Amino acid sequence: NSWQETFQTDSKSNVEKHMKAHNMHCKWHDDGALTDWTVLPVMHKYRGMQQATTVGEWLWFTVPHANNNTFMKSNPYWADSDIPDHLYPQHTYYGDGTVIEQDVLQHIRDVIWQVAVGFQLQKGDLLVLNNIYRQHARLSFTGKRMLAVALAMQDQNYPEDN
Repeated sequence: NSWQETFQTDSKSNVEKHMKAHNMHCKWHDDGALTDWTVLPVMHKYRGMQQATTVGEWLWFTVPHANNNTFMKSNPYWADSDIPDHLYPQHTYYGDGTVIEQDVLQHIRDVIWQVAVGFQLQKGDLLVLNNIYRQHARLSFTGKRMLAVALAMQDQNYPEDN
């Protein structure tokens, strides 16, 4: 996708305003391309239902292992690509901009697989999950499938979190 398709505008100024409003950074390249990035905290204070015992608990809320270009390079689509690491559609660094070591990424991947729970949806199944409290993913499948997805946003402006 081009940045014009992604942001549904031809205005660089509108893109920059959007980025600033969402605490994102961007850089325009000489060829008109756009690189954007966001520095996010690794932990997120969970604000679930008040009945939950986990309200206020700090949670790991990041996916450096899946958004890192090493994950993309393992996909056959990108296997023979000669793109610099920082220009992949997704890439992750530590918050200070340094490279995340491969052994750290692999450790994260290993732990996620160790605690993963898998199941196969059947026709008519309904799955409801809290996207903040549970990381989720999909494995490959065969045949036809139709999924209906709904997302809800949570207000994240809590002064005590700052």
